[in-house]
Amino acid sequence: MASSQGKNELKFADWMATLPESIHSIPLTNLAIPGRYPLHLPRPASSYTQC
Repeated sequence: MASSQGKNELKFADWMATLPESIHSIPLTNLAIPGRYPLHLPRPASSYTQC
């Protein structure tokens, strides 16, 4: 099982290299980047838009 997990990590380690050329000029802040983060925790106050 550990070896298959390692293969998956290698497969996704270079995901940015496989992005379509049409989005190469889009700033990273405008892209949804996959990752591991806790969805159940509240966002930091600094991530909310101030009115």
